[in-house]
Amino acid sequence: MVSINLYQSGKIDITLQFPASWNELFPDEIIFISKTLILQNEANFKQTRPRLLKYIVESRAKAAGKKLPKTWMTVVDKEQMVIDGYPLLDFVFKENDLTKIPEPVVLRGKTFYPVTFDNITCGEFEDAEIISNNFFKEPSDKLLASLTSILFRPKKKGIIMPYMTFNFRASSFKVYDHSKVQRRFLKLTPGHLYSIYIWYLGCRKQLTEIFPSVYSGGVEAPSDPLAFTNCIHAGAGPKNGNRSQIRAMKLYEFMYDMEQEAIKAIELKQEYERLRHAR
Repeated sequence: MVSINLYQSGKIDITLQFPASWNELFPDEIIFISKTLILQNEANFKQTRPRLLKYIVESRAKAAGKKLPKTWMTVVDKEQMVIDGYPLLDFVFKENDLTKIPEPVVLRGKTFYPVTFDNITCGEFEDAEIISNNFFKEPSDKLLASLTSILFRPKKKGIIMPYMTFNFRASSFKVYDHSKVQRRFLKLTPGHLYSIYIWYLGCRKQLTEIFPSVYSGGVEAPSDPLAFTNCIHAGAGPKNGNRSQIRAMKLYEFMYDMEQEAIKAIELKQEYERLRHAR
């Protein structure tokens, strides 16, 4: 958090705590920022920062129990607000580090809970990656609703329903059919859906810090939506099992194995180069 002082002699003198990162934002602030970003275009982009600043300042004042004059934006020194206030929003546009878990959503009387990234399975991530890539190419609310229907699921006996369960009679895995509830998520506002997409990308980006060797080439949206699917096929074998078994594995567990293999590959390459130059 950082401090921001709203001051004009004899009219206003209020100091507030202002968020310095995505994870310090309130849930409603994240949704409002998301809504503003998807509505931003060449005609209104200059209004984005003042719009965000106004909303967050009023949100923080309310949370702190401090009363702002209704026309506070016309009271404070505008030039000072541009100099001191606008840079406070740089984190919104520079780097998405949002990993704070979103709040559950209630749709048609049913509560859906977000699955934390450290509990997500390879199957969930594989399906989410395909949708995420498609949205990156051709944005639509329908795709965001589909992505959210994978990442948010109801609870059964106090536990979030698993994405994949093993059917012992059929000796096969049953996948959670998120398509049955996808339409429910279209009831969420575009800003709310987009905020969940931003959260997904923030968690996805964090994988580079946890598994740097796997993501040595970066985490930008790949041109191939089946990139992770190819990783699952490549990882199938005696160690991790078949494709269905890998899809049922925790993502972090599979990524850890991939990280170790990537480290070995890098070490072998370095040793090869050392021997080649030693000749």
